[in-house]
Amino acid sequence: MLPITTNGLDVLESFNFLVPDHGTTSVRLEHAGERLKFDLVFNSPSEEPTSLSFAPSDPLTMRVTFTNWGEGPFATTTKEPVHVGSIGGRELFLLIAVNRLGDNAEIRNVVFTAYLGSEVGNG
Repeated sequence: MLPITTNGLDVLESFNFLVPDHGTTSVRLEHAGERLKFDLVFNSPSEEPTSLSFAPSDPLTMRVTFTNWGEGPFATTTKEPVHVGSIGGRELFLLIAVNRLGDNAEIRNVVFTAYLGSEVGNG
């Protein structure tokens, strides 16, 4: 965990990386002995509206699909941390920003920050 707290959330990890437009990029998080994987998939350009969807692939993997994210001159971001579940007994939130590099580039700059919230019960 990083030594950063903001608005009552602790920053677990923060990544800034470049990825190609095609294929799947996996981000792995670990906290208190629990590991989760997020598979990031870009779907663009598409005739569909700009959207972000989360779908579990299995109990420890979530597929995150970005449709038309980062297509304009500005980054596309979540407006606030999105609650996506829990990890290691704490709520888990993600804040994501995506920007395409250049008009014809097939590379995206992704900022992916995971936050820990309140403790959650065992059931």
